[in-house]
Amino acid sequence: MKNTFTYASSFSEGYAFVQTVNADGNTRSFVINSDGERQAYFEKVDKSSGVGKAKNKDGKDVLLLSCKVGDTYKYFGIDGKEAFGDYKFAGRFRNNVAAVQDNDGVWKLINGAGKTVTDKTFKDVVLNDNYFAVFKNDNHSTYVYTRIV
Repeated sequence: MKNTFTYASSFSEGYAFVQTVNADGNTRSFVINSDGERQAYFEKVDKSSGVGKAKNKDGKDVLLLSCKVGDTYKYFGIDGKEAFGDYKFAGRFRNNVAAVQDNDGVWKLINGAGKTVTDKTFKDVVLNDNYFAVFKNDNHSTYVYTRIV
């Protein structure tokens, strides 16, 4: 029997976030590997920007995914355990960097420990799955944040 997903992020680091609707009408959210095997279930997660590689506070490589839970985004490990976060939006990690929008609407770059990596902030950011971003600062000049690789 094939899985039918109602939502799926793109694969990254060999994993994807997916959702299905059970016969009872409830949505199930989980991470699958590239073979389609379920790795972890997620409770009350609306959607995800997908899996990305980062380094935790101890400097160890971890795989994190940003998940929308209610009105906020949080980062979780692929084991389903919450790592950190309380953001208006949280992007996918790439090379230990992700773009997040705080609850005041300001965009920042963070590392896998949830710490900002620069004191620059931005009013607007456009992200895509290829990890390109365009940042706009307070005086509306545009910065192209080239590929995060």
